[in-house]
Amino acid sequence: MRRTAPYLIAIIGIAALLIDFWPNLRLPAFGDPAGGDRVVETKLGLDLQGGLRVEYQALPITTNAGTKVPDAAAMNTIRDIVERRVNSTGVVEPLVITQGSDRIVVELPGVTDRDKIEALVGTTGRLEFVPLPANTYGTAITNTGGPTGVIDNQPLPNDPQLTALFSGDSITSANATIDQTTSQPQVSFELADPAAKLFATYTTAHVNDYFAIVLDGTVISAPSINSAITAGQGVITVGTGAGAQARVNSLVTVLRYGSLPFPIHAVQDSTISATLGKEFLRQSLLAGLIG
Repeated sequence: MRRTAPYLIAIIGIAALLIDFWPNLRLPAFGDPAGGDRVVETKLGLDLQGGLRVEYQALPITTNAGTKVPDAAAMNTIRDIVERRVNSTGVVEPLVITQGSDRIVVELPGVTDRDKIEALVGTTGRLEFVPLPANTYGTAITNTGGPTGVIDNQPLPNDPQLTALFSGDSITSANATIDQTTSQPQVSFELADPAAKLFATYTTAHVNDYFAIVLDGTVISAPSINSAITAGQGVITVGTGAGAQARVNSLVTVLRYGSLPFPIHAVQDSTISATLGKEFLRQSLLAGLIG
C-alpha cells in the first residue's frame, strides 16, 4: 500500500492540474450509441478559483421589552436569508454557514467586488413608507423640484412629524419593471392588508403630497402621490442614470428575501487568491513524484 501511495498522489495531482488548466475538459462519451464526446464541467471552489470570504456577526437589538440576542432559530433565519440574497447574484457554489452562537460565514468563489456583496448581504432591509406633511415639506404643486429638505440617498430628517404609515413587512411581492412612459427602471410592489387599506385611505386624501420611501433610515425615493392608490399595488422609483438598474435590482432583492431579524456586520473579510490552491496542488504532485 505504501508503494502505491505516491502514485495515487501523483494521479490525483495530475487530474487536479488538468481540471485547473482545462476546466471544461472533453472526454469520450462512453456508452453513448451516438459516440462523440462530452464536456466534463467542473466547479472550482474558493481554494482553486479564489474569491471572497466574509464573517458576519449578528448583533443584539434593544426594544421596549429589553435587549434581545440572536438564538439558534434566528441564526438559521439569517443564514437562509443571506443565502437567498447571495444566490440572487448568480455566484456559483456559494457557501453560507453558521459558526458559533452569533456568526455567519460566507464564501463566494470568483467574487472580487467586496463592497457590492457586503452592501447587499449586510443590510437589514428595513423599508418604511413615511408620509411627508405638506405644511413642512410642500406638495407637487408648490415644489416642482421635490419635497423640501428630503433628498434621495440621504438620511430622513430627524422630525417627530415623520412616522411610518407601514413597513416593508407588508409587501407581498417586489419586481423590477420598466416605466412605460419614461423607460426608466422601477420597483413594482404589492401590499397585503391592512397596509393596502391604509395606503388607499392615505393616498386618496393626500393627492399631490410627497411620500418618502425609506430603507434603513435612508431615503430611497420621495415621489409625489399622483393619484389614489386603492388596489394595493404601487411602484418605487430610484432615480435615473447609469446606476439606476443596479439600485432597482438591489432593492428588489432585499424586499423579496425579507428583513434580517437582527442586524449583522462584517467582523472579518479576506480576498482569497486562486494561486494558493494551485500551489497546494503542485506541491502535492511534486511530493507524490518524489516520495
